[in-house]
Amino acid sequence: MSGFKKIVQSKGFFVILSILLAVLSWLLVLNNTNPIKERTLEIPLTVLNGNHPATLDLSDQTVARPETVTVTVSGRQDTINNLTVKELYASVDMKEIKQTGKTSLKVSKPECSRLGISVEDYYPKEIEFVFDTQSQRYLDVVVEYDDSLLEDNYEYISVVAEPDKIPVVGLTNVIDNIAHIKVDLTDAISEKSINGDKTASFIGKYISVMGEDITSSFTTEKVTVHITVAKRVPIIYKVSGIPDSNFYYDSDSISMDTVLIQGDAATMAKINQINLGTVDITNATATVSKEFDVSQLLPEGVTVYGSSETTVTAKIVKYSTKSITIKSSDVSYSGKDTATYIYTIGPDAITILIKGKAVDIASITATSLSPTIDLSNRTVGDYNILLQFKSLDINKVTVVGDYSFHVVIENIPVAEPEVPDTPSDDPEEPTVTPPETQSA
Repeated sequence: MSGFKKIVQSKGFFVILSILLAVLSWLLVLNNTNPIKERTLEIPLTVLNGNHPATLDLSDQTVARPETVTVTVSGRQDTINNLTVKELYASVDMKEIKQTGKTSLKVSKPECSRLGISVEDYYPKEIEFVFDTQSQRYLDVVVEYDDSLLEDNYEYISVVAEPDKIPVVGLTNVIDNIAHIKVDLTDAISEKSINGDKTASFIGKYISVMGEDITSSFTTEKVTVHITVAKRVPIIYKVSGIPDSNFYYDSDSISMDTVLIQGDAATMAKINQINLGTVDITNATATVSKEFDVSQLLPEGVTVYGSSETTVTAKIVKYSTKSITIKSSDVSYSGKDTATYIYTIGPDAITILIKGKAVDIASITATSLSPTIDLSNRTVGDYNILLQFKSLDINKVTVVGDYSFHVVIENIPVAEPEVPDTPSDDPEEPTVTPPETQSA
């Protein structure tokens, strides 16, 4: 304690204490008369190396960028009140731009040339720049159309745009946003109006990769479109004649039943079908094929688009045959008078031959033919009577030849009347039982 007491009571202690109290008093007066304040200023943004992107053939495409920086500073009131924007400095260095696209550059922290000023905050701290290069690209011309523009029975053969590619020069990011140049035929051609070849000019529309029409941003381009069409007409023919009796006409076919024709529109309008004429199958014993060149049947000024050869085939098939045994018991006998006559029928069975398509005769049996013999108005006699088939479909099945049964008709014999017994003139003799038959 004695040491501390000596220090407190020393002259130096009082000197130091006086100085500290003086400084404290000065600070208290200063804070009241010239306090620390904050102030916000808009200062210019300095761009360093502004020409550097141009050396890389880059073009500034930034839509909007700030030209000032908002700075918050603090300092004594008398100092900060006299502060000017020229005493503050902030910059962004364009030397950091090295490629196309978006690049974020940092804004340097503002500096103040006056003492006693502190930078508390600033905005923006980064700025996004967009740079691009000039480029050239050839865009495909796409022609859009549908069948609604064609008259009935007409078809597109080709739709060709001239030119089919168009060069476009501009910034890469703009050019890359274009998908193609579109030409829509429905803009200028009415429905069902195309019935011949046509050439027309159209204004091409620039279409973005998102499918949007961005033509307003570009110079319009004129495109010529050459439209080539053909008319589809049916090919007709006729099959005539009757094949050999052992064959039948089964079906017919044609290798190409329509054809596309091109040429004069007025002439084509009158052609609604092409008639090949007749394919004759008279007495045919095999399939008949006949080739035709359609182009030889067309009027002048009209040609065939594609193949002009076609073949008509008439299928000729030999009839199938089938043997069927018919028993006399399978036959029904109409007009039979069993009260008056006795009928003797032979033979017991006969075999007949039928002819027809395999499918038609496959299920035919003796019973299904309903074989019949007509005995109406037949009296005593000896007959060969033709067999008839009531269930036979003569349009599909033919009986080859005639078949008959031999029928003998006789009267039923008349029974002789019984003669009654007459009494004998001799006196009735008594009946004598032999001894051996007598009962015991």
